[in-house]
Amino acid sequence: MDIAEFYALVEELFSPEEAEVNNALPRSPVTAAELSHQTNRDETQLERLLEGMANKGLCVAFPLEGKRHYQGAPFMPGIFEYQFMGGGVTERHQKIARLISSYKAAFNAAKGIRSPLSP
Repeated sequence: MDIAEFYALVEELFSPEEAEVNNALPRSPVTAAELSHQTNRDETQLERLLEGMANKGLCVAFPLEGKRHYQGAPFMPGIFEYQFMGGGVTERHQKIARLISSYKAAFNAAKGIRSPLSP
């Protein structure tokens, strides 16, 4: 939903360069070479960026037919949940959890959904 809390969350999740690449990633698997042709980016730098994004849970990476493939991921379920799959509890994890909670509360308020925990 187009609300301030969403932008605060994605600004924490993605660097500007990661956001640009995320927006170019298709939902179907693609190699770094294929994506580099589509985006006019250096393949080696793009592959490093994609691997970093995959490690941060911002995209999906997997081997397919002997080549490394990347795929865009939805925010829910997907990127939001991937942030916590490693089980870490860092300041960044805590900040992202707070931002997701704020986004959910703002989303519910905008939709007129009352939380069962609200007074």
